[in-house]
Amino acid sequence: MKKIIIITGSAIIVIALAAVVLFSCSKEKAVLNNPVLKSSDTCLIKIAYINPNGEAIFDINTTHLASLFANGMTHNYQNEYPSSEYKVDSMAFIKYFNSSEDTLRADSAHYYLILFGRLNVADTNLFFVKSAIKLARNNNNLFLNKCKENGDGPQIIIEHECEGVNCASCDFTYTWSWWIFYGSINGCICNKPVGPNGYCNHIVRKTVHLLPSL
Repeated sequence: MKKIIIITGSAIIVIALAAVVLFSCSKEKAVLNNPVLKSSDTCLIKIAYINPNGEAIFDINTTHLASLFANGMTHNYQNEYPSSEYKVDSMAFIKYFNSSEDTLRADSAHYYLILFGRLNVADTNLFFVKSAIKLARNNNNLFLNKCKENGDGPQIIIEHECEGVNCASCDFTYTWSWWIFYGSINGCICNKPVGPNGYCNHIVRKTVHLLPSL
């Protein structure tokens, strides 16, 4: 009788240890798939959340955010176009996937913040400017990354920008598209020319300083 009790106790111990190992592995896998943002990551600024339908919803004062981009972009453009002024007309989100297979999993979606803007340059036509900024995702929250890359103040990397030349509206092109799903951005196209040879100039990885900082 005692022997049976000893065997049963050992079995319980083995089962308990196996459960701990499985739980640890499961927990480790979850951490790898969904890295936790630390409170020390002050360069990550939450601007939106993802609702149950997979839509990104602003969770920040959009007027203030647009003003920061307008000031920063104006400062950036004045190096090339003195006395120019950039304004943000509107902002939106674009959802994209790394591959068509990822569309089957909602948590595989990535998001761009899109700026629809205008550059007013003296003695020239108004330039249409469309900008895409990659957002960092953690679970169902989306963040702007303003980490310093060159050590000279808070910066935002504009991953893709389309500048309309004799063009009133630019569209992004994508690595792939299927139905309502898209891959990452890879270029620009003019969809509303307003003069001869209208086109959209495609700029990759442009650094913009936020003024004042976010």
